[in-house]
Amino acid sequence: MYGHHSEKGGRDYIHKCEEFNIKSTHSCTSRICDTRENSPGSVSLTLVCLVLLCVILLSAVIALFVYYNTRPMKTENNKLSAERKALNQTLAVRECKPCKNNWTLFNSKCYFLYKGNWWKSWNDSRKKCIHQGADLVIIESTEEQEFINKHALYYYDKWHGYWIGLTDVEGTRHWVNGTPLREGHWHPEFVKKPEDGCVLTFSSNNSLESWRFAKCDMVNRWICEANALIILD
Repeated sequence: MYGHHSEKGGRDYIHKCEEFNIKSTHSCTSRICDTRENSPGSVSLTLVCLVLLCVILLSAVIALFVYYNTRPMKTENNKLSAERKALNQTLAVRECKPCKNNWTLFNSKCYFLYKGNWWKSWNDSRKKCIHQGADLVIIESTEEQEFINKHALYYYDKWHGYWIGLTDVEGTRHWVNGTPLREGHWHPEFVKKPEDGCVLTFSSNNSLESWRFAKCDMVNRWICEANALIILD
């Protein structure tokens, strides 16, 4: 009996020791794991990761902000650059001229002689000149009359010519700027004034005898005059 109890007691003791060892080992392992999880090194690594993540996100936000705010500015700058380039190219090929295209320069004045087929009355011809920043021509010298006669080429018949800025109203002959006529270049055959007298010039062998009266509603070509552009050196 004693031997049996002794053997049983020994097994019980061994079993208890094994349980104790297992519990002790588990407890020790748990403490080790807890110690590792709550160690200062682990906390520092987590903080570093969070800081780096915040920096990356902030950088991404800043980059997106800069991109979307500078893109319209770049587009506008590109547009302005293209416009400036086009303007420079235009200025490079454009000359600064005293008269517009199809106008003729003479003694600081620019002249436009209409030579098309859409003829106008005196009033409508003047409107055409005014629309171009000019007026019907005022002939103030013999040299100017000779210049005009040279360019006012014959067309259609002897009754047609080019309207000038001279009229006769109630026996008073004056230019479109209000100044009275001082010297005329009338053709002897056509000096008589009709009821409403407007004056035209026509091509003549004698440039100083090339004016004639005509009814103001008659359609003719016309001559415009404007001041030339003065270019200072």
